[in-house]
Amino acid sequence: MRATFWQGAGTTGYHTRGWIPPSPSSPSFSDSATASGTHAYPPFPFVPSFTRTDTVIASHPLRPTKPAPGEVMYRKWCPGVEPAGAMLEFAHFDLGSSVDEETAHFRAFHKWHNDPRVNKGWNEQGSKEHHRRYLEGLNSNPNVIPMIMSWDGEVMGYVEFVWIKENHTAPYVPGGARDYDRGIHVLVGENKFRGFARTQAWHRALFHYCFLADPRTDRVIGEPKLDNPAILKVDLDSAMHFETIFDFPYKRSVLTSQPRERFFRLDLL
Repeated sequence: MRATFWQGAGTTGYHTRGWIPPSPSSPSFSDSATASGTHAYPPFPFVPSFTRTDTVIASHPLRPTKPAPGEVMYRKWCPGVEPAGAMLEFAHFDLGSSVDEETAHFRAFHKWHNDPRVNKGWNEQGSKEHHRRYLEGLNSNPNVIPMIMSWDGEVMGYVEFVWIKENHTAPYVPGGARDYDRGIHVLVGENKFRGFARTQAWHRALFHYCFLADPRTDRVIGEPKLDNPAILKVDLDSAMHFETIFDFPYKRSVLTSQPRERFFRLDLL
């Protein structure tokens, strides 16, 4: 079935290039799996856990250990991107090993958030010290995975994958957040990589990654600003639907949803 191929069935037999490259450092990864190119990632076991912060009080499954800094978590060839196709990659954010080190990821992050266009949506304009503290907070938070997006190796955007159940969005989800719901916060920092074809490619790839990362994730949830018609159109074009409109203390948002079944049934890649 086409849907099973897009969920990883194509990584066995003659087709040995999976969507998520296997990590030799994974304790569950065997030499035989490395040789065949197949995945050896069983679902992370369900272990009860708990989060309590200023904005969240939640019981939820324990989340897996984060990838290594800079590790590529998703790679996909996008033939519809002009002029002749391009390779899209998501890599775990590399903040560097010391305060004195400025990685390419950090330089891009700092530049993008000081762009008025990006700041209008994120409100994180600030100094390098401010941005380093922000990213260090994410690194110490097991419920968020920050990644850098790139086209043909050139960085172009930033995304945070969150577990909704231990996120401040959870109380607004109609019917409640499920254990493996994922959420996405994203920006495109480089203006030359904006445009319909590229946006469709990376936007749908974000969902694809979430559904591949854990087979128990049945939906991906967003909460864009109600007064941002551009991103709302992108969501609709990717077959998301609008669940409700709600108010954070700092913005009015639309709760959007992408079910796994719909994504693969419609081949949204």
